Amino acid sequence: MADAPRKRVLSDHKKTRKKLVPPITNLFGDRLQLTSWPRTGIPELIWLALLHDHDEEFGVRAVNQLAQIARSVLPTSKTPFCFISHFASVGATEGGAIWATLPKDDQILLTSALQPLLAGYPACPLNRIFPTTTEPPQLERLKRVLNSVFDKTSRASTIALATLLYLTVNAGLLYLNPQSRLLDLEPIRDYPTTPASKAMASELRSLTIMSFMPPQYEEHPWPREFWNRGLELESCTYE
Repeated sequence: MADAPRKRVLSDHKKTRKKLVPPITNLFGDRLQLTSWPRTGIPELIWLALLHDHDEEFGVRAVNQLAQIARSVLPTSKTPFCFISHFASVGATEGGAIWATLPKDDQILLTSALQPLLAGYPACPLNRIFPTTTEPPQLERLKRVLNSVFDKTSRASTIALATLLYLTVNAGLLYLNPQSRLLDLEPIRDYPTTPASKAMASELRSLTIMSFMPPQYEEHPWPREFWNRGLELESCTYE
């Protein structure tokens, strides 16, 4: 009988333990979800990687111009137009208006850089803006760029994430802490050759992961369509 109070204390302790919530879960609640860079991140940001591969400096300028025009044509949209799926909200009329507003040089640059997606993926939301093409897709280039972004810590992935952040901040949908090193993204160009760029990349990855979680991110069929279409274009082989 002397052990009864002790047993009750242990029982109460077990009940209390079940109610404990990790601080990060308490902070973000249901918004904190597992994300997959290959399954979701790559399909959404592959267009940025293709642009950077084509011309890193002018690619960033052109994609920012495209995003600004898209927001002006769709003023009620609350998206930064940094994910491919963001363009699924663009109708035929809006798509034509966005294309007509783009400077000619940007039209040429974007069309050339994004050729593998525009030509090989009819369901790609970007095709709501760009003219239809009958050219065969440049699969070798697409495969090379894909290979460069499978590692989230690679330079190609890091620059794509930096552009994601840049577009989101420019859209007024994210406000950075005044103390954040990410206020000036210029040093990220040196990644991974300098300690400062490596520290910035680490902070960048920690911050941008939230872009792939609710409420910022709503599940869209595009990532699944991207990988399924890839299998249609070229079957996987094993050695």
